[in-house]
Amino acid sequence: MLCCPPVCRIRRICVTSEADRHPDHRTPNRIFLSALNATHDLDPPMCCGFEVWTPIEPNCLVDITSVIDIKRRALEQFASQMTSIDFGRCILGLHAYRSMIHLRGHGYAEAFVLVPADEYRRLSLRLL
Repeated sequence: MLCCPPVCRIRRICVTSEADRHPDHRTPNRIFLSALNATHDLDPPMCCGFEVWTPIEPNCLVDITSVIDIKRRALEQFASQMTSIDFGRCILGLHAYRSMIHLRGHGYAEAFVLVPADEYRRLSLRLL
């Protein structure tokens, strides 16, 4: 059983969305779900799923306009992924699309599903 001192209590964990269909992105969810189940006695964190390959139905949007150039440069580091798909352009396009709801179509927004651990377990068991 994992034990975390109260001083370093984890309040939020971000992981690729449980709805993501890419196998490399589903694996961290399985590992996280296993860790979450092993620590059921602890005060559970909020779970924050983000989209990569599969768009999600978010309940949380964050304005990332001020850091979009940093994100663009970070995406450019995935050179092998960019050989067959212009992944950076697609992701930035998705963030621009997300701005319609949150920023009236200006700038960029990143989408998340932010849920309590018990809800995350239910969603994950249904999809994984």
